[in-house]
Amino acid sequence: RICRHMVDTASDTIMDDSGVLEVDPDTLYASNVRVSGFHEFFFFRDFEDDRFGGTMGLSIADVIEFISLLTREIKDHPSQKVLYILNQGQHHVECGLFLLGCYMMLTKKTQPEIVLKKLGNWNNSLYQPDGEDTYTMPNVTSTLAINYWRGLWKAISNHWFSLPVMGQCFRWGRIDVREYEHYRNPLNGDLVQVVPSKIVAFREPVDLGNRKYVDEHGARWFSPSYFADIFDYLGVKKVVALNPCFYDSLAFASRGIRHFELKFEDRQTPSQATTAEFMRLVGDGNGLLAVHPKDCRSGTLIAVYMMRHHGFTASEAVAWLRVMGACSVVLEQQHFLCWAESQLAAASKAGQDWPDR
Repeated sequence: RICRHMVDTASDTIMDDSGVLEVDPDTLYASNVRVSGFHEFFFFRDFEDDRFGGTMGLSIADVIEFISLLTREIKDHPSQKVLYILNQGQHHVECGLFLLGCYMMLTKKTQPEIVLKKLGNWNNSLYQPDGEDTYTMPNVTSTLAINYWRGLWKAISNHWFSLPVMGQCFRWGRIDVREYEHYRNPLNGDLVQVVPSKIVAFREPVDLGNRKYVDEHGARWFSPSYFADIFDYLGVKKVVALNPCFYDSLAFASRGIRHFELKFEDRQTPSQATTAEFMRLVGDGNGLLAVHPKDCRSGTLIAVYMMRHHGFTASEAVAWLRVMGACSVVLEQQHFLCWAESQLAAASKAGQDWPDR
């Protein structure tokens, strides 16, 4: 809930006496109870309740699956009103309404503020704080859901995320959902392409001798050569390490992948020089950049890049990172991103670049 912007919460919610919410007239409705006269649609998921960590326990894969199934249900029942039955429990209702908002944005091009007016007053929990450890700007009201919707909307506006075209059901804009789910799996590399065709966040590799990976201490660890194979496929040409390396960087260099070190401490904020150098490396035009570790350090620098080059606010960038399951951003970095947002705005107004070495 960082760097909040004012939200007009005047309601456009249309609801009948039975508590049925009208989402799309004569087509789609929602309720948390069963009501006769509708074709019912269910989306059963055990959403992890992580509001105190500032997340909704949802990924972009959940959003895609929900929109796919709901779109198919409506198409298969053209003469019936479809009623989405939200799972019982506050968090499940929140997640269900969030997914409905994503459906409205992607299929109906409904802007986030309109979505909030349509859905928000049906469930007051949408207005609750999204975590005690998150930074709240004074005298500003917003929601966890609206930040997520805004982040998703900015991705839609940047053409990162869109409905699939005929014959390419797995490619949603610039996101290949099969690739996303495969590589995000901790058993397959635990990596995410956060900014399409630009930035990959991945778990740091370790030297394993001749082995590609090893299962040890309840986790799977990967060698540089394992990641190098994936990077060849993805077109990664640079690796940036933000934490100490427990591998020989020559393992990447021998595969034509340049290696850079911009180390700073976990849960700390990057210097202006570090930030500027990261921006330079991402923008040099030679292939994708992969950064490790997959934690708040990477998340902070990726967020600044998104703010500088793709028009995200701090809260929108953090929301996109979270819904992609890429990197966390903790309290001090959230303060830093709010400050960076103001620096970028001032630099833009003055016709200057920030950060500037």
